[in-house]
Amino acid sequence: MKKLLEIVPLITLIIFTIFLLSKSNFGSNRGEYNIEHLIVAMGEEDYFPFKYYDKKLKKNVGFDIDFAMDLGEELKKKVLIKNMPFADIINAVHKRKAHIAISAISPDKNRSKLVDFSDIYYSSPFYLIFKRSNKMFTLEDLNNKKLGVEIGTSMESYVRNYVKNYKILINIIPYSSSYKAIKDLNNNNIDAFITEEFPALKEAINSDKNLAIQKIPQSSGGYAIAMQHDWILSHDINIAISNLMKNGKMKRLYSRYGLLSLTD
Repeated sequence: MKKLLEIVPLITLIIFTIFLLSKSNFGSNRGEYNIEHLIVAMGEEDYFPFKYYDKKLKKNVGFDIDFAMDLGEELKKKVLIKNMPFADIINAVHKRKAHIAISAISPDKNRSKLVDFSDIYYSSPFYLIFKRSNKMFTLEDLNNKKLGVEIGTSMESYVRNYVKNYKILINIIPYSSSYKAIKDLNNNNIDAFITEEFPALKEAINSDKNLAIQKIPQSSGGYAIAMQHDWILSHDINIAISNLMKNGKMKRLYSRYGLLSLTD
């Protein structure tokens, strides 16, 4: 009986400890407001100018990295960046291996099933890139032609919805990167490629005199922060984005990385 009385408090202590650990766990249902580090998932691949390796500085730099640091400053949190394949970052947030993901992510219905999204922090019109010898002004000019799109982007969703709504026959060719699409465009494997300003747009107008661009009227995409569902800091993230917009830090970031619109 004495031994039993000695064991009961020990068992109670163990159960209480497990309960506390489960409540303070990084991946708890609502997350912890007083987290010390803001864990940010980021695609490890180069995607200039949002994230790329600077040979002179010998480290990764880019808009998304600076934005994450400014965000942490607004939230008064230390930022810890976890690099991983871009294809894994949404699941990393969904499975609570990271609080948020910042990696030029376009919100869509499928991703929204796994994560919540912040307000848009960067947006740009869509552009067509094509050979100068084949003038194009709208997607209608691509009827019965091949159009390259990046898989999983807002551009892909835009094109597929456009084709569906306007009953236009466009052969949509999916690509994992804009660089491959531009290479195929130069080799006449596709007729055009749809993109935002970066990275393909600046590359096209600066380095290839054979290519031309055309802004698509009434089109735009945007990048947002992926967050854990019902995360307690979601509202604070949006307030931080708003503050960065109001105090001019976002515009300075846009300018630093050449992300201001060509028409500005």
